[in-house]
Amino acid sequence: IDLNSFLELGNLEELFFSNNQIEKINKSLFINLKKLQKLYLRSNKISIIEKYSFESLNKLKILYLESNDLEFIEKHTFSGLFGLEILELSQNPLYYIEPYAFLDLKRLNLKLKLNNFK
Repeated sequence: IDLNSFLELGNLEELFFSNNQIEKINKSLFINLKKLQKLYLRSNKISIIEKYSFESLNKLKILYLESNDLEFIEKHTFSGLFGLEILELSQNPLYYIEPYAFLDLKRLNLKLKLNNFK
């Protein structure tokens, strides 16, 4: 995804980007989407989410990342998502989540079924 794709969409509230070939979420990709409340990134090939990628999404309530290629979650992956209510991470090859990875997420309903935890 071009890093300038969403620069003119500051009023966007929902973004459906499921069933594509996205492999990486860059830190500055969503920087202008300050009103975004729902982000659907299901069924892509996401294996990398840069730290602080969602930091500017203060209003985000729902984030769907299931059925991707995520193997681990770093500490600051979801930093700044204070209002996030639903985080769907099911059906990834997840095997490790760093301590405090969900520290900012106080109201979270976390879904982690069908991963590779041991």
